[in-house]
Amino acid sequence: MGHAELFLPILEEESRHASAEVSGLLRVLRDLKVDNKSSILDLSCGIGRHSIQLSRKGYRVIGYDPSKYYIRIARQNAELELANKKNKLVFYIGEPGRPDLKLLPINEKQFGVIMSMFQSIGYISRAYDLCMFKNLLKISSNQCFLILETENRDWRLRNFEENKRYDYGTLRIVENWQFDPKNNIFKNKMKVYTKGKNNAHWKLVLDIPTYMILYSLDELKEITRKAGWKYLRSYHSIRSLNPASIRSKMPVSVFTVK
Repeated sequence: MGHAELFLPILEEESRHASAEVSGLLRVLRDLKVDNKSSILDLSCGIGRHSIQLSRKGYRVIGYDPSKYYIRIARQNAELELANKKNKLVFYIGEPGRPDLKLLPINEKQFGVIMSMFQSIGYISRAYDLCMFKNLLKISSNQCFLILETENRDWRLRNFEENKRYDYGTLRIVENWQFDPKNNIFKNKMKVYTKGKNNAHWKLVLDIPTYMILYSLDELKEITRKAGWKYLRSYHSIRSLNPASIRSKMPVSVFTVK
Protein backbone atom coordinates (compact mmCIF):
# COMPACT_ATOMS: atom_id res chain seq x y z
CA MET A 1 0.00 0.00 0.00
CA GLY A 2 1.55 3.30 -1.10
CA HIS A 3 2.03 6.19 1.33
CA ALA A 4 0.61 4.18 4.24
CA GLU A 5 2.62 6.14 6.79
CA LEU A 6 0.94 9.40 5.71
CA PHE A 7 -2.50 8.09 6.61
CA LEU A 8 -1.57 6.57 9.96
CA PRO A 9 -3.05 9.57 11.88
CA ILE A 10 -6.46 8.72 10.39
CA LEU A 11 -6.34 5.16 11.71
CA GLU A 12 -5.07 6.37 15.07
CA GLU A 13 -7.97 8.82 15.26
CA GLU A 14 -10.44 6.08 14.33
CA SER A 15 -8.98 3.89 17.08
CA ARG A 16 -10.58 6.24 19.59
CA HIS A 17 -13.95 4.79 18.52
CA ALA A 18 -12.86 1.15 18.60
CA SER A 19 -14.50 0.28 21.94
CA ALA A 20 -17.91 1.59 20.86
CA GLU A 21 -17.63 -0.12 17.48
CA VAL A 22 -16.59 -3.46 18.97
CA SER A 23 -19.50 -3.22 21.43
CA GLY A 24 -21.77 -2.96 18.39
CA LEU A 25 -20.02 -5.86 16.69
CA LEU A 26 -20.46 -8.01 19.78
CA ARG A 27 -24.19 -7.26 19.79
CA VAL A 28 -24.38 -8.27 16.13
CA LEU A 29 -22.49 -11.49 16.86
CA ARG A 30 -24.84 -12.27 19.74
CA ASP A 31 -27.83 -11.68 17.47
CA LEU A 32 -26.30 -14.11 14.99
CA LYS A 33 -25.61 -16.60 17.81
CA VAL A 34 -21.87 -16.58 17.12
CA ASP A 35 -19.95 -17.64 20.22
CA ASN A 36 -16.29 -16.95 20.91
CA LYS A 37 -15.28 -20.40 19.71
CA SER A 38 -15.66 -19.09 16.16
CA SER A 39 -12.68 -17.80 14.19
CA ILE A 40 -12.95 -14.27 12.80
CA LEU A 41 -11.15 -12.87 9.76
CA ASP A 42 -10.71 -9.10 10.03
CA LEU A 43 -10.21 -8.16 6.39
CA SER A 44 -8.26 -4.93 5.75
CA CYS A 45 -7.68 -4.69 9.48
CA GLY A 46 -5.35 -1.68 9.36
CA ILE A 47 -3.53 -1.27 12.67
CA GLY A 48 -5.78 -3.85 14.32
CA ARG A 49 -8.14 -1.70 16.35
CA HIS A 50 -11.04 -4.16 16.01
CA SER A 51 -8.92 -7.33 15.90
CA ILE A 52 -7.22 -6.64 19.21
CA GLN A 53 -10.41 -5.90 21.12
CA LEU A 54 -12.23 -8.92 19.69
CA SER A 55 -9.27 -11.10 20.69
CA ARG A 56 -9.50 -9.65 24.19
CA LYS A 57 -13.11 -10.89 24.28
CA GLY A 58 -11.91 -14.45 23.65
CA TYR A 59 -12.33 -14.80 19.90
CA ARG A 60 -9.60 -16.27 17.73
CA VAL A 61 -8.93 -13.50 15.22
CA ILE A 62 -6.87 -13.30 12.05
CA GLY A 63 -6.04 -9.73 11.03
CA TYR A 64 -5.27 -9.34 7.33
CA ASP A 65 -4.14 -6.22 5.47
CA PRO A 66 -2.14 -5.30 2.34
CA SER A 67 0.08 -2.82 4.22
CA LYS A 68 3.29 -4.13 5.80
CA TYR A 69 3.53 -0.85 7.67
CA TYR A 70 0.10 -1.16 9.28
CA ILE A 71 0.57 -4.84 10.10
CA ARG A 72 3.85 -4.07 11.86
CA ILE A 73 2.07 -1.49 14.00
CA ALA A 74 -0.85 -3.88 14.62
CA ARG A 75 1.55 -6.54 15.90
CA GLN A 76 3.25 -4.02 18.18
CA ASN A 77 -0.13 -2.89 19.53
CA ALA A 78 -1.17 -6.49 20.15
CA GLU A 79 2.03 -7.18 22.07
CA LEU A 80 1.34 -4.19 24.30
CA GLU A 81 -2.38 -4.69 24.83
CA LEU A 82 -3.00 -8.43 24.93
CA ALA A 83 -0.20 -9.92 27.02
CA ASN A 84 -0.89 -13.67 27.37
CA LYS A 85 -3.87 -13.58 24.99
CA LYS A 86 -1.78 -12.70 21.96
CA ASN A 87 -1.70 -16.35 20.84
CA LYS A 88 -5.35 -15.98 19.77
CA LEU A 89 -4.52 -13.14 17.39
CA VAL A 90 -2.33 -13.43 14.29
CA PHE A 91 -1.72 -10.85 11.58
CA TYR A 92 -0.92 -11.54 7.92
CA ILE A 93 -0.05 -9.37 4.93
CA GLY A 94 -1.64 -10.00 1.56
CA GLU A 95 -3.70 -8.78 -1.36
CA PRO A 96 -7.16 -7.71 -0.11
CA GLY A 97 -9.03 -9.47 -2.89
CA ARG A 98 -7.19 -12.79 -2.55
CA PRO A 99 -6.89 -13.74 1.13
CA ASP A 100 -7.37 -17.35 0.06
CA LEU A 101 -3.95 -17.35 -1.62
CA LYS A 102 -2.28 -16.45 1.65
CA LEU A 103 -4.46 -18.31 4.13
CA LEU A 104 -5.34 -21.64 2.50
CA PRO A 105 -1.69 -22.86 2.21
CA ILE A 106 -1.26 -22.34 5.97
CA ASN A 107 -4.60 -24.04 6.71
CA GLU A 108 -6.35 -20.87 7.87
CA LYS A 109 -9.93 -21.45 6.72
CA GLN A 110 -13.42 -22.34 7.93
CA PHE A 111 -13.94 -18.86 9.33
CA GLY A 112 -17.23 -18.40 11.18
CA VAL A 113 -17.15 -14.65 10.60
CA ILE A 114 -15.46 -12.51 7.96
CA MET A 115 -15.70 -8.79 8.58
CA SER A 116 -14.57 -5.71 6.68
CA MET A 117 -14.98 -2.36 8.40
CA PHE A 118 -14.36 1.29 7.49
CA GLN A 119 -15.03 1.20 3.70
CA SER A 120 -12.52 -1.36 2.48
CA ILE A 121 -14.09 -2.08 -0.93
CA GLY A 122 -14.66 -0.05 -4.07
CA TYR A 123 -11.10 1.17 -4.66
CA ILE A 124 -10.26 -0.90 -7.76
CA SER A 125 -13.29 -2.05 -9.77
CA ARG A 126 -16.66 -3.76 -9.44
CA ALA A 127 -15.20 -6.86 -11.06
CA TYR A 128 -12.46 -6.93 -8.42
CA ASP A 129 -15.02 -6.62 -5.61
CA LEU A 130 -17.09 -9.44 -7.10
CA CYS A 131 -14.03 -11.71 -7.30
CA MET A 132 -13.10 -10.83 -3.72
CA PHE A 133 -16.54 -11.85 -2.43
CA LYS A 134 -16.24 -15.13 -4.37
CA ASN A 135 -12.77 -15.78 -3.00
CA LEU A 136 -13.95 -15.25 0.56
CA LEU A 137 -16.19 -18.30 0.16
CA LYS A 138 -13.06 -20.43 -0.28
CA ILE A 139 -12.02 -19.76 3.33
CA SER A 140 -15.46 -19.57 4.96
CA SER A 141 -17.32 -22.22 6.90
CA ASN A 142 -20.67 -23.48 5.67
CA GLN A 143 -22.39 -21.19 8.17
CA CYS A 144 -20.07 -18.20 7.85
CA PHE A 145 -21.36 -14.66 8.33
CA LEU A 146 -19.97 -11.79 6.24
CA ILE A 147 -20.18 -8.38 7.95
CA LEU A 148 -19.52 -5.32 5.77
CA GLU A 149 -19.36 -1.66 6.75
CA THR A 150 -19.62 0.47 3.60
CA GLU A 151 -20.42 4.06 2.78
CA ASN A 152 -23.89 4.25 1.25
CA ARG A 153 -23.93 5.78 -2.24
CA ASP A 154 -27.48 7.09 -1.70
CA TRP A 155 -26.35 8.96 1.41
CA ARG A 156 -23.35 10.44 -0.42
CA LEU A 157 -25.47 11.71 -3.31
CA ARG A 158 -28.02 13.26 -0.94
CA ASN A 159 -25.24 14.95 1.05
CA PHE A 160 -22.76 15.60 -1.74
CA GLU A 161 -19.91 17.99 -0.97
CA GLU A 162 -17.52 18.90 -3.74
CA ASN A 163 -14.82 20.30 -1.48
CA LYS A 164 -13.85 18.70 1.83
CA ARG A 165 -11.02 19.15 4.31
CA TYR A 166 -9.91 16.91 7.17
CA ASP A 167 -7.33 17.72 9.84
CA TYR A 168 -5.70 14.98 11.91
CA GLY A 169 -3.05 16.63 14.05
CA THR A 170 -0.09 17.21 11.75
CA LEU A 171 -1.96 15.77 8.72
CA ARG A 172 -4.35 17.70 6.47
CA ILE A 173 -6.29 16.18 3.58
CA VAL A 174 -8.01 18.40 1.01
CA GLU A 175 -10.40 16.73 -1.42
CA ASN A 176 -12.20 17.87 -4.55
CA TRP A 177 -14.93 15.42 -5.52
CA GLN A 178 -16.89 14.95 -8.74
CA PHE A 179 -19.53 12.33 -9.46
CA ASP A 180 -19.31 10.56 -12.82
CA PRO A 181 -22.88 9.36 -13.48
CA LYS A 182 -21.92 7.57 -16.70
CA ASN A 183 -19.54 5.20 -14.92
CA ASN A 184 -21.22 5.57 -11.52
CA ILE A 185 -18.01 6.44 -9.68
CA PHE A 186 -16.78 9.27 -7.47
CA LYS A 187 -13.58 10.96 -8.66
CA ASN A 188 -11.35 12.86 -6.29
CA LYS A 189 -8.36 15.19 -6.62
CA MET A 190 -6.66 14.70 -3.28
CA LYS A 191 -3.91 16.79 -1.75
CA VAL A 192 -2.17 15.76 1.44
CA TYR A 193 -0.25 18.21 3.63
CA THR A 194 1.90 17.66 6.69
CA LYS A 195 3.66 19.87 9.20
CA GLY A 196 6.02 19.36 12.10
CA LYS A 197 4.83 19.92 15.64
CA ASN A 198 6.67 23.26 15.83
CA ASN A 199 6.01 24.28 12.23
CA ALA A 200 3.07 26.56 11.53
CA HIS A 201 3.18 25.99 7.76
CA TRP A 202 1.57 23.10 5.85
CA LYS A 203 3.75 21.31 3.31
CA LEU A 204 2.21 19.58 0.27
CA VAL A 205 3.50 15.99 0.22
CA LEU A 206 1.01 14.22 -2.05
CA ASP A 207 -1.16 15.37 -4.95
CA ILE A 208 -2.95 12.49 -6.66
CA PRO A 209 -6.22 11.70 -8.42
CA THR A 210 -8.23 8.88 -6.85
CA TYR A 211 -11.64 7.36 -7.38
CA MET A 212 -14.06 5.28 -5.38
CA ILE A 213 -17.01 3.06 -6.16
CA LEU A 214 -19.81 3.37 -3.65
CA TYR A 215 -22.68 0.92 -3.58
CA SER A 216 -26.26 1.56 -2.61
CA LEU A 217 -27.69 -1.04 -0.25
CA ASP A 218 -29.53 -2.67 -3.16
CA GLU A 219 -26.33 -2.77 -5.26
CA LEU A 220 -24.40 -4.29 -2.38
CA LYS A 221 -27.05 -6.98 -2.01
CA GLU A 222 -26.83 -7.72 -5.74
CA ILE A 223 -23.05 -8.00 -6.05
CA THR A 224 -22.79 -10.24 -2.98
CA ARG A 225 -25.69 -12.37 -4.26
CA LYS A 226 -23.83 -12.89 -7.55
CA ALA A 227 -20.78 -13.98 -5.58
CA GLY A 228 -22.73 -16.61 -3.60
CA TRP A 229 -23.75 -14.81 -0.42
CA LYS A 230 -27.26 -14.50 1.01
CA TYR A 231 -28.34 -11.15 2.41
CA LEU A 232 -29.70 -11.16 5.97
CA ARG A 233 -30.03 -7.57 7.27
CA SER A 234 -28.48 -4.10 7.43
CA TYR A 235 -27.99 -1.83 10.40
CA HIS A 236 -27.95 1.99 10.35
CA SER A 237 -24.39 1.96 11.75
CA ILE A 238 -22.18 -0.18 13.97
CA ARG A 239 -23.02 2.05 16.92
CA SER A 240 -26.72 2.47 16.18
CA LEU A 241 -28.09 -0.93 15.32
CA ASN A 242 -31.43 0.36 14.07
CA PRO A 243 -32.48 -0.82 10.59
CA ALA A 244 -30.59 0.82 7.74
CA SER A 245 -32.20 3.10 5.17
CA ILE A 246 -31.12 5.26 2.22
CA ARG A 247 -30.30 7.91 4.86
CA SER A 248 -27.72 5.69 6.58
CA LYS A 249 -24.20 6.99 5.96
CA MET A 250 -22.14 3.93 6.96
CA PRO A 251 -24.52 0.98 7.19
CA VAL A 252 -23.35 -2.42 8.36
CA SER A 253 -24.72 -5.29 6.29
CA VAL A 254 -24.76 -8.97 7.19
CA PHE A 255 -24.70 -11.90 4.78
CA THR A 256 -24.31 -15.65 5.08
CA VAL A 257 -23.33 -18.49 2.79
CA LYS A 258 -26.11 -19.54 0.41
